[in-house]
Amino acid sequence: MAHILVVGGTGMLYDVCRHLCKSANTVTVIARNKKRLNRLASEAKELVGSINSISLDYSDSASLTSGLKKSIITHGPVELAICWIHASKAPEAARIIAETIDKQNNQTKCKYYQLLSSATADPSLEKKDISKDFDSLDNIDFRTILLGFIVERETSRWLTNNEICDGVIRAIENDAKESIIGTVEPWNRRP
Repeated sequence: MAHILVVGGTGMLYDVCRHLCKSANTVTVIARNKKRLNRLASEAKELVGSINSISLDYSDSASLTSGLKKSIITHGPVELAICWIHASKAPEAARIIAETIDKQNNQTKCKYYQLLSSATADPSLEKKDISKDFDSLDNIDFRTILLGFIVERETSRWLTNNEICDGVIRAIENDAKESIIGTVEPWNRRP
């Protein structure tokens, strides 16, 4: 039984949380919407694992750090983290989560998956290696999952929540350092 963290687990990652609960894991879910957190926790009662709900806004750094520390003290080191964070809303949140896990994990490694929007693949922008921001954290094994789009004949569309969940689960199962769900090419086909 592992302790897993999912940030943003009441939206597009809802089914990822349920999938992880099926394997007897404790899944700590950080989200703002208490109603959706309660629904997820209620549905998980029929599964082998459990949901540990933390209702907070991850742009509040102090609450984020405090909530995560309490969760690690109660449920043990975080072995897997899946984080969907809007960097424009909370540019430091990903780093704060990783640093908190790193400090609290007592030598236990955490595979930390950062979900990135397709905008980070814009070929007109200079590429930034965000993994360097996590290199100094001994207990963090940083990975990325890029959310792309789907090209269908003459049109293109965004990924569905089911496609995102399936892609995230595949990336975890494949233990991939970098994954793309869908495609980001050709860029001019981006919806």
